[in-house]
Amino acid sequence: MVYFYKIPIKDKVKRLILLAVSSSLLFMIFSLAVMDYQHNKSKLLDRINAQAAIIVINAQEAIFFDDVDSTEEILNALRSDSVIENATLYIENEISYASYNSPYKDNIFLDFLPQSNTIKLSFNYYQASLKGSILDELKNREGFIRIKINLNNFYKDLFIDVLIIIGIAIICLVLTLVVTGRIIKQIVLPILHLADIAKKVTENRNYETRAKIFGNDEVGKLTENFNEMLSQIQSHEEVLEEQVLKRTEELEKALLIAETANRAKSEFVANISHEIRTPMNAIINMNRFALETELTHKQRNYLTTINTSASWLLNVINDTLDFSKIESGQLELDEVEFNLGDLINKLKIFTGEIDKKGLELIFKYPLKLEHYLIADDIRLAQVLINLVSNAIKFTEKGEIIVSIETIKETDKEARLVFSVADTGVGIREEYQKNLFNSFSQADTSTTRKYGGTGLGLAISQKIINLMRGSIQVESELKQGSRFFFELTLEKSPKLLPNTLTNYKSVAKDLRILLLNNNQAFQLMLESLFTEVNISVNRVFSLSAAITELENDNIYDLFLINWSAIEVGEQPIFFQKDFKKKMALILMTTSMEHEKIIAENYDLNPNNIITKPLKAEDLMNTISIAINKQSCLDVEILTSNNQSSILKNIVNSDILLVEDNEINQEIAVELLTRKGMNVTIANDGQEAVDILKEQLFDLVLMDIQMPVMDGYQASTEIRKRLTKETLPIVAMTAHAMNDDKEHCFLAGMNGHLAKPIEPDALYQILNKYLSKVEPTKPQQTTVIETNVIDGFPQVKGVDFQNGMSRLGQNRVLYVKLLQMFIKEHQGSFDYITDKLVNDDLKGAKLKVHTLKGVGANLGAIALSTTASELEILFQTENLSESKSKLIELTEKIDNFIDGINHISN
Repeated sequence: MVYFYKIPIKDKVKRLILLAVSSSLLFMIFSLAVMDYQHNKSKLLDRINAQAAIIVINAQEAIFFDDVDSTEEILNALRSDSVIENATLYIENEISYASYNSPYKDNIFLDFLPQSNTIKLSFNYYQASLKGSILDELKNREGFIRIKINLNNFYKDLFIDVLIIIGIAIICLVLTLVVTGRIIKQIVLPILHLADIAKKVTENRNYETRAKIFGNDEVGKLTENFNEMLSQIQSHEEVLEEQVLKRTEELEKALLIAETANRAKSEFVANISHEIRTPMNAIINMNRFALETELTHKQRNYLTTINTSASWLLNVINDTLDFSKIESGQLELDEVEFNLGDLINKLKIFTGEIDKKGLELIFKYPLKLEHYLIADDIRLAQVLINLVSNAIKFTEKGEIIVSIETIKETDKEARLVFSVADTGVGIREEYQKNLFNSFSQADTSTTRKYGGTGLGLAISQKIINLMRGSIQVESELKQGSRFFFELTLEKSPKLLPNTLTNYKSVAKDLRILLLNNNQAFQLMLESLFTEVNISVNRVFSLSAAITELENDNIYDLFLINWSAIEVGEQPIFFQKDFKKKMALILMTTSMEHEKIIAENYDLNPNNIITKPLKAEDLMNTISIAINKQSCLDVEILTSNNQSSILKNIVNSDILLVEDNEINQEIAVELLTRKGMNVTIANDGQEAVDILKEQLFDLVLMDIQMPVMDGYQASTEIRKRLTKETLPIVAMTAHAMNDDKEHCFLAGMNGHLAKPIEPDALYQILNKYLSKVEPTKPQQTTVIETNVIDGFPQVKGVDFQNGMSRLGQNRVLYVKLLQMFIKEHQGSFDYITDKLVNDDLKGAKLKVHTLKGVGANLGAIALSTTASELEILFQTENLSESKSKLIELTEKIDNFIDGINHISN
């Protein structure tokens, strides 16, 4: 049927006519054949019926006198009819009395069998029977006659008749096709012409074309109507073109007005942002500096309140800017490699608020992911920060759980579900559907009680939508809420510094006694310890822990949640010397608690870890506590080390281009406290003039300045100095995407928004200063004893840097250096043996460990060489790895020589 719809109309008509005629002819042939059959049959039966009747009448007298011969002569009279094959007379129960057999034999016959007083006929394809009675009343005898008929000629005549009918039908069909072809041509030709014209009009949109009219029939009228329709379309098109031109002009004017208004709005938002961020920079950073000085308790409370209020005000500004970016379509993602642990680390900014409200902030994320992930980690952190901030705001007691779970992982990507759950007030079901709308909160009382702009969730939803996900919420009133979203993130080929294998090596055969009283916190710890195969025994109170230890149960580590110890039990804790039996780690809720513990108990600060806990931090602390530091590639060993400052930053020369005196003071304070030399230029022109006379390692450039702004100054500087020669970083209150793009177009390397966050400043300085040598010459003598605080100066080694990673704990640092000699002095033989035995993975693991340990102990050159060798192993470039292995061995020997000088 589908095929029939696709064929041309002339073929359809032909086939339909052929089908109709053929059907009619077939019906005619069948009808005539049946009629001929019935007619010949009737004639034959009538004739035989007459013959039988005559024989019955004539034979009655002969039968009466028992004259068989006469009877047979009567029957032989049937010889004149060649159709009759046999005739037999029967009397008294079918006893044959006389018979006649035709000399013509045939297999097909009709059998006439008389049975009653009247002659009856029955007829079928093979046989017919004629039955009639013969009555001898005097002798009281009854008989009948049976006649067999030859049907050969009957069917032969019928077959000839049917052939004649079929021949006539075929002739009629051929004539029909010939006539039909001519008729179809006359009917279909106008239709085909009309279809062709319609196709041309559609393709060329030439409404001046007209179809030819072939007659005054229905097709002709259809053609006339089609031509009339083209005329109307042509007329309408002309009017439409005039309207389109008019509307286009109106739209262009409206677009120009809208663009002008949008530009004015963007400029207004940018200017407002600049005007607000400039004093905010002073408020936040000056307040931060003040909090670092000696203060009374009341003063510290005042400044802390100022700091909290300023932070909230900055959040409102950032939400407003983000909303403006989203509305204008300027919000873009910057996908980079990141670690889930580093992402979680950004949430530690809530430590103070969590501690103040007495809540637990719990992190759960998988350690089995061994690769960096690729996404916009800053925007992803912004979403989590928004969700955690809301959770803290609406939770008065209990805990907030930030969970990241792997639901599917392949070689190239990982499907993760992020969630933030709290035990807060919950959200009514009727309010949940409007949560992600701009300027919307659960109800009108929410803003009055908790504050906020109502933009956080809307912005978070937009960001997650850009990442091809969607935030959802589950909540019950007074039962808490859970916000969650799923993302599929690409996996980087780059391996994480610490893997599950590293942690399992630390946790091997490790038994921990855990003092903890929070169920949700306990579940997180159990999940972590199960993943790394640590055996844990949990107790709920200090008295239970003391009883457990007094029963001579052996543990490697006593892990204590400080909040599980009652205030009245703290003196008991300080009196007990648990360190004699095992290593000790305290998990505290604030830096203040850490200070109290350190002052009252002789405990290494590195064995005190501040909650909220990050899995890597806890495992690293456990590693140090049980003297297995070299088993981990520890990036940050202490929670106090907020930013890892590279050696290149110290003594770097920075040109600060800033016209605001307060901002100058803040920037100088942040830079000089890290050992950098700062020169100030009050405007862009002054900066250009200074750079003609003096070289610098980096320029921090404000944008909005008198005389010459930052864009103009950067353009002038780039005429002489390239981006590689002199990095320029915009440090400005302009924070819109357009502002960043203008900075890059003007030749700047990076962009830093005010108010300045110290960690963000140091990170961007690390990024650009690590690529240049400091302008001041550095001494690099190989071994020179009696250098700063008893440390020798070794080429490629910074002992001071290594010790600073351990909070200046010299005793622990020297102990770790000695452990390095013990474990890595034979590294060349170990790696060579692995390569000989085709164990490239084992060799690569050893080099990977050397890279991390070297970096953490200050052996920068050793770590760099190990990293290069690791890359050669990863690419299986064994031809170049031999020379690099020899170079690594020299760096190890050089480092060990320096360690020996310390020991001596």
